[in-house]
Amino acid sequence: MSDVFGQIRAREAAIQKEIDDLNDEASLWKLASVIYFHRHLLIPDEVVNKRTAHKLAVLGEVAKYLTKNAYNRQSGATAADIFRQISHHFPAMSHSTFRSQLTRFKSEGRLTYDDDKRTWNLAKREEVAP
Repeated sequence: MSDVFGQIRAREAAIQKEIDDLNDEASLWKLASVIYFHRHLLIPDEVVNKRTAHKLAVLGEVAKYLTKNAYNRQSGATAADIFRQISHHFPAMSHSTFRSQLTRFKSEGRLTYDDDKRTWNLAKREEVAP
C-alpha cells in the first residue's frame, strides 16, 4: 500500500514541477513581450523555444529600459544602470553574464555600444523604401 502512496506523491511532485517550470517560462515570455513594439530587434530565423525565453526576456527588459524616457532613448545607458534596473526580474543572473548578453546582442545587431560614452542603446530601425 505505502508503495502506491509513494508513487502518487512522486507523480504529484512531478506534475507540480512541470507546472512551476511552465509558469516560469510564461513569466519570461511576458517580459519578452515588449519586443512586440521593437520587432526590428528580432532576427528573422529566431528560434523560439524554452531556452530562448530567458534571452528574449532580457532583451525585452533592456528595450523597455532604453525606451523608458527621452533621455534613455537619446543617450542610452551604461551596462551597470541597465543591470540595476532589470536585475530584479532575473535574480540568478550575474553582472558578468549580463554583460556577455549585451555583447552578444551587439554582435547580433540588436544593440549598439558607444565607446566614448560607454553606453548601450537599441539598434536603429532600418527604413525600407516601399
